Amino acid sequence: MPRKHTFAIVVLVGIWSGCATQPVEPKPESVSSRGLKDSGIDITYVLGHSHRRFIAQAKNSFFLAQSFVDKQILKENSVNEGHYTAFFSKVEQFVSAPTRGPSATSNSNNCRSPFTITLRVGADTKAVSGCRGMDDGALSHLLRDGEFLLSSRK
Repeated sequence: MPRKHTFAIVVLVGIWSGCATQPVEPKPESVSSRGLKDSGIDITYVLGHSHRRFIAQAKNSFFLAQSFVDKQILKENSVNEGHYTAFFSKVEQFVSAPTRGPSATSNSNNCRSPFTITLRVGADTKAVSGCRGMDDGALSHLLRDGEFLLSSRK
């Protein structure tokens, strides 16, 4: 099956299986008070034999999301500021979770599905790495939300 069809099927199954979960509403006051006009989210991960990357970034009043598979752009779209802010808040909660500190990822020598998330606001950068099989599906939920962000219209 071609790679694009496989990815579409995986995304559709992920969307379908995630419909029963109740989304957590972020607190937009805490995120917007810092001003996300110069910020970015970079998620890199391995899925099967392919290296994937999801980037969302804000520059002034322009919000952009991109999806890559093996360094080739899969999809790119300008996105809604409100959706970007909500997604940024979810990623910030994921990165700030105490179980994702260095001690939780110190046994990463046997990890076959590593991921790295980098969160940037201005010059401040925060990054976390881990193993996809040990995150209780939290990364998959973030990636699903990222796909929704990528599909949102400005």
